[in-house]
Amino acid sequence: MANFHIAFDHNNVTLGLYFEKSKADLINHINHAIPLSVVNEINSDRCNQAYIDIFIPTINLSNFIFVAYSHGLENKLTANGGSYIESDINSNLFTNCFFYSMSCLTGIDLGKKLAENNSHTFIGYNDFAPALLGKYMKLSIDCDNFAIKKFIDGYTIVESFNSMKTNFTAAVDYLENKGEPLLASALRKSRDALVLYGDSSLTIAGFHIN
Repeated sequence: MANFHIAFDHNNVTLGLYFEKSKADLINHINHAIPLSVVNEINSDRCNQAYIDIFIPTINLSNFIFVAYSHGLENKLTANGGSYIESDINSNLFTNCFFYSMSCLTGIDLGKKLAENNSHTFIGYNDFAPALLGKYMKLSIDCDNFAIKKFIDGYTIVESFNSMKTNFTAAVDYLENKGEPLLASALRKSRDALVLYGDSSLTIAGFHIN
């Protein structure tokens, strides 16, 4: 078993469905790979600073995994018109955390601050990472969730991260072969924006709870 906390802005006008389906895809994998894990769903109503500032200190004495599916900026994760995690406000709460952000730009500053403030590891994007919608939504979600799934399956963080980049490349090739050069370019942009900060040697075994 492991301790997962998944923030997803399902009420977002443009990407709410994408964020919710990404969350559901990850939870399905958790339930099959490591059943009985703690999975705390943090939907749009709780994606706010007040909830984060009260809740995270109740869990951060032990290792935990935090996954974010929402919009982001260089130094913050955003939902409901405001930030809920921000570099200079509450990033220090995420000690003992593997932080996995599928939000644009957060690798520029927020990810670095999380690592500086004793998060174990951050994986995210340091540029815009367009989500594919329509008939290629599942392909895009598979790319976004690839590293966290590999980590759950027992691979180290760096193995999972490198496999994610390889999978993005395969998806780019697939879209090019399908005659979708613009969509292929979008996924290539996401792949090239991936960053990893912190301890890359950890495995899911380090996050098991009794």
